[in-house]
Amino acid sequence: MVEKGGVHVKREEKKALTRAKVVAAAREIILNEGLDQLSIRKVAKQAQVSPVTMYKYFRDKDELVEEVITESIRERADKALALASDPQLTFVEKLQAFNRQNQRWREELLAAHQQPEAGLTQLWQAAERLPRVQEEADRLANQFWQRMIENGRAEGTITVSASDLAIRYYADALVHFLGNPATKMDPATEADFTDLLLRGLGAKEG
Repeated sequence: MVEKGGVHVKREEKKALTRAKVVAAAREIILNEGLDQLSIRKVAKQAQVSPVTMYKYFRDKDELVEEVITESIRERADKALALASDPQLTFVEKLQAFNRQNQRWREELLAAHQQPEAGLTQLWQAAERLPRVQEEADRLANQFWQRMIENGRAEGTITVSASDLAIRYYADALVHFLGNPATKMDPATEADFTDLLLRGLGAKEG
């Protein structure tokens, strides 16, 4: 219902902006100080809202943490899905770009926050205890890999008769390996990995 010069719409927009400010403030506190330092009062102060206002949006600290994690997952998923849908890139190029995308995200966090490693570790540990977060993460990951595999089959990169689930595990394992900070590869080695991936998925004959 939009009446009286859009008053209702403006009110909803203001509520959405306030909620976003609260979530952003909580995220900054977690990445700069750690999850154990998060409190409703501290978030309210950083977001420049009253503690009473905070409780209009989140029942408690746990619900706020759940939203911080879910929003972070959705932001990364949106970029990944856009990448998976890019018609200019091949399946393998998308995997490589996805890995670079994750590396940039990590580097940006390290550069912009005081304790990002500890904060991220605490967030992911919290996520494991939150069923709704896990469900959303699984849903978005399924969307990404379904689109990747469909496009990979359509372009002829994936020709094996293995199930989509098996292919997903195969490609996901490679992405995680390359994304590990301890994994350091020169361009020639990465090219070999690409060749092995193509052979494993049946794009090349031995």
